[in-house]
Amino acid sequence: MPITGGCSCGSIRYESTEPPVNGGFCHCTQCQRESGGLYVALLMVPHAGFRFIQGEPTRYSTTAALSHLFCGTCGSSIGGEYLGDENIIVTVGTLDHPEDWPLNQEGWFGHVYVTNKIPWEVIGDELPQHDQEAPELEDKMLDIQRRAQEKTREYIK
Repeated sequence: MPITGGCSCGSIRYESTEPPVNGGFCHCTQCQRESGGLYVALLMVPHAGFRFIQGEPTRYSTTAALSHLFCGTCGSSIGGEYLGDENIIVTVGTLDHPEDWPLNQEGWFGHVYVTNKIPWEVIGDELPQHDQEAPELEDKMLDIQRRAQEKTREYIK
């Protein structure tokens, strides 16, 4: 059964035939601003099984490595893409059935960028908390940053 979801107005719809490979809660400043909330609950699903089945999201690049995906009509944050990564990020709030993917269980990466969380926010679960990126994702992020730097150098030439 595919994972499906979309934006608030229905202009953007997506599906993934592959299960998520990771997920958790991002407390970085950029996610706070993109969502208008304290953090973003997200899942990482393989690009290989992911497709937009209705409409195309608008892409906003916050860095050379990261593009945020949102609906150009209603503004719903759909997720994001890291340059050259094999996964796409989808926000849990856009899933048709978010209850199928409880992020409050072991096996997910937990909370990342907790040093950026709003000071009065209390994280009330027992999931791992990481000051920056989750350790299992650090090597991947370094590789993405390297590719982004190469892309920037090519653009400047």
